[in-house]
Amino acid sequence: MQTILLQLRSRLRDTDYERLSFSDTELGDVILQAQSKIIYELCTNIGHFRQELGERDSTLELEAPVLEIIHAKFNGKACDLKSYTQALKHPPSSPTLIALSPRAYTIAPFTSGVLEIWANTDTNEREVILDPLYHRALVLGALVIVLEIETNASNLDRVGFYTKLYEKECDKLRAITNASREKRAFITPFIKA
Repeated sequence: MQTILLQLRSRLRDTDYERLSFSDTELGDVILQAQSKIIYELCTNIGHFRQELGERDSTLELEAPVLEIIHAKFNGKACDLKSYTQALKHPPSSPTLIALSPRAYTIAPFTSGVLEIWANTDTNEREVILDPLYHRALVLGALVIVLEIETNASNLDRVGFYTKLYEKECDKLRAITNASREKRAFITPFIKA
């Protein structure tokens, strides 16, 4: 976190430690907001969660909030996802994953069985969990958030500039992560793309 904090201060030109414009705590919070956004946009923290549901334990409780459900299965079969209010208004007839909160999930209509969820989750930690590959995007994302706090007239112009840089960096990272997750087509003299 300290390295990213220093890089962010450098870009903000907020390095006079006698008269800092932003506290370490404030910038730390902004860095964590930017990290959550990157985790969501690039699906960088996908986890598999499994629990046997029964009468005593009817919900799957996660430590960190879910940013996106990738896939869910109940007793080995794929199931749909509904919010709690949707399930109350229109009770499902087949096993459906119900989001009670961003951290708690159950099945409706309730029956005992094994619930599995693959989800992109945020982090509860007050530290940077992203690989150093993502640090430039993290600094740029945090910079955009900080510049939205109007401290002078030129900030609004700078927001647009740094937003474009952030989006370019995310596009590069998206290409890298997609290449690492998908099969590649190998071009031979007989197969041309």
